[in-house]
Amino acid sequence: MPKTNKNRERKSKKGPDRLEYLSQLKSEFEESRSEGNKLQVLGNLANFAYDPQNYGYLELLEIPKLFIGSCYDGPPIRREFAIGGIANCCGYPPFKTFFLENGVMEAIFSNLSTPRIGITINSLCAFIFLFDVNYPNYFSDARFISMMVKFRESPLVQIRNLAEAFVSEFCTADQIQASLCVSPIVEIPVLDSTSGESVQPNTTG
Repeated sequence: MPKTNKNRERKSKKGPDRLEYLSQLKSEFEESRSEGNKLQVLGNLANFAYDPQNYGYLELLEIPKLFIGSCYDGPPIRREFAIGGIANCCGYPPFKTFFLENGVMEAIFSNLSTPRIGITINSLCAFIFLFDVNYPNYFSDARFISMMVKFRESPLVQIRNLAEAFVSEFCTADQIQASLCVSPIVEIPVLDSTSGESVQPNTTG
């Protein structure tokens, strides 16, 4: 997970101060000109996105919108944090609907050709939580399924396992067969295990 300022986190744990704290984080992210500061703040927000107690505050502050916007901005590690934030909270039905209706898939696709392990892992986690049969234009697209099938061939175990989990849970045999005749929706990157520290979403309680 992203590195966070422990003192800040301790101050934000109790009572009504949390909304104010999260609001300050958002303002700091938007106003700071320091990339390092932006990265740390986004990492804090991604961590807070995992806790259901924060969902009301995050919705009020439009943090899901901030995560989507951050997928298009800054260096790869910042976009990795943003996708991690999406993965951490998109299992919450209102956020899931918001994300799917506001371009989250395109935002993630725009990053998947980047050869950074954390981006791929966070993206695959997000796809698992975002899956919805009511959005067949994404999840039933043969090119999307082709991409997931290709990721099952990754030499990296965690990526291979996440792709396998998605395909086995959500794709039919006919869909898998049809996907073999088309190109993946994005170019599958060659992933280098030394390409940077992975920043992964919380996927366990």
